[in-house]
Amino acid sequence: MNSMTSKQRILAAMARGEVDRIPLSPRMSNVVGRYCRSGAVWAYKKFKNERFDCDPMVNVAFPAPNPFMESDRLTYMKDVDVTLQSTHVPGEEYYHVTRIFRTPAGALSEKIMVPKPGASGFSPQAHRVEHLIKSPDDLERIRYLFPVLGKPGFTEYHHSVEEMGEDGLVLMNIPGPMDYWGGEAYPMESMMMDYYERPDFFDALLGLFAANSIERVRVALEHDVRHFFLVYFYPSISTGWSPKIIEEKFLPIVKQQTEMIHSCGGLVDYYDDGRIMDSADIFIRAGVDVLETCSLPPVGDFDLVEARRRWGRQVTFKGIADIVNVIWRGTPADIDRHVRDIVARNGDKQALILGTMDNIRPETSDENIAAYFRAANKYR
Repeated sequence: MNSMTSKQRILAAMARGEVDRIPLSPRMSNVVGRYCRSGAVWAYKKFKNERFDCDPMVNVAFPAPNPFMESDRLTYMKDVDVTLQSTHVPGEEYYHVTRIFRTPAGALSEKIMVPKPGASGFSPQAHRVEHLIKSPDDLERIRYLFPVLGKPGFTEYHHSVEEMGEDGLVLMNIPGPMDYWGGEAYPMESMMMDYYERPDFFDALLGLFAANSIERVRVALEHDVRHFFLVYFYPSISTGWSPKIIEEKFLPIVKQQTEMIHSCGGLVDYYDDGRIMDSADIFIRAGVDVLETCSLPPVGDFDLVEARRRWGRQVTFKGIADIVNVIWRGTPADIDRHVRDIVARNGDKQALILGTMDNIRPETSDENIAAYFRAANKYR
C-alpha cells in the first residue's frame, strides 16, 4: 500500500485498519527531553525527523487546574481561602506540606510528604499522609475546589495539533474519576472498604468525581477535540480492585465517555499501566479503541498471543516492550530479539502500536535507546 504519514498511520492503527507499517509510538518524554532539552511538540518533531524515525503520540492536558496535584494555580478559587504551610525537618529527605482550604461549607485540610531535590530512591514522589476527604460531610466542601469547566481555553491544544501536523498525533489527556483527582483526595484502600461497608458513600464519592471527568470530555468535544487519552490506572487490578467492582462501578463511566467520543467521530486510547489480562475484556466491551500499556511478565501479565486468541482485532494493543529488564538492562541483541518477538506474536501489522510499558527510563544508555528504535524500524 502507499506510504502513510505518521498521523494517518496512528489513526488507522487505532481504528484497526490497514497500515503501511506498524506505528512506533513509545512513551519517550525522557529521551526527547534528553536529546532536545524540551517536551514541547516541536521537540518530538525534531526527535522524529533528526534523531530516530517514529510516530509520536503526544498527550496535552485538559486546560483547567487540578487542585489536588497543584499548589500554584489555585487563584480561581474565589470563595475559598487557601493556606500553605511548609516544614523542613533536618536529616529527612522529605519536607512536609500542609494545605488548608476554608470553603463556605467548612474547612478541608491535608498533609503531604514532598521529596527534597536529590532525594534517594527510584523516582521518589509526593505522598499524602492525610487526605482532604475524611467523612461524607467533606463531599459538599470538596465541590468548591473544582474549577469551572464551561469556558476553558483550548488554544494550546489546537496550536499543538497544528504544529504536529502529519508528524504524529496529539490527544487530550482526561484523567478518570480517581486518577489524580478522587484518588488524591481520598485514600483508595479506604474506598475499597467503603464499597462493602459504606456503599452509599462510595457511590456519592465516585459519582462526584465521575461527573467531573465526564464533563471534561463533553467540554473538550464542544471545543473540537476528537482524540482522547483516558487515564484509568488508579482503579485497576494492579492497585487491588477486583474485576467485579471494576465492571460494576467503573465500566459505565468509561463506556459513557467512549460513546460520547465515538458519536463525534473520535477515538479513545485507554491507559492502564498494570496487569490487564483479567480486565481487558471489560474495557473492550466499553468500546475503547486502544488499550495500553500491556506490560509483560514479570512486571505485568500481558500475553499477546493469548490476547489475540481471546479478542482478535477488537482492540488495538499498545506498549508491550519491557523498559526495565530489556531496554534499560539488556544488551542491543536482547532488544533486537525482544522487538522482533513482539511483532511476530501479533501475526500481522493490524491493531498494534509498538511502544513501551512505560516511559523509557532516564537511566537507559544512548546505545540501548538507539538499539530499540533501530530494531523497531527493522521489524515493524
